[in-house]
Amino acid sequence: AVVSTQSTGKLTVAREETNRLFIGGLRRIVDKEELQREFQKFGEITDTWVAKDSPGFAFVEFSTVDQAREALEAKHKTDCFGTEIRVEFTRGNKGSGAKSG
Repeated sequence: AVVSTQSTGKLTVAREETNRLFIGGLRRIVDKEELQREFQKFGEITDTWVAKDSPGFAFVEFSTVDQAREALEAKHKTDCFGTEIRVEFTRGNKGSGAKSG
């Protein structure tokens, strides 16, 4: 398994690369279509989930790990939707609570 190290400022986190990304730091409710438009340039999106009850985060799943990695490298700590977003590989698998919706 490929492992990515990502510096968060205070510590470096090693995380297995997956085709699913966590998008955090959203300051307003972003709909699925907005999220897909922003990330589709990196590859085929197979699933998108946006938090509604507790806004501020979302998940985007790509068809390959390479596409997800490219999106992470391009979008992490960039201004998106009017705020600086955080993009990370997800922890664990898809069955950990994030569902399409």
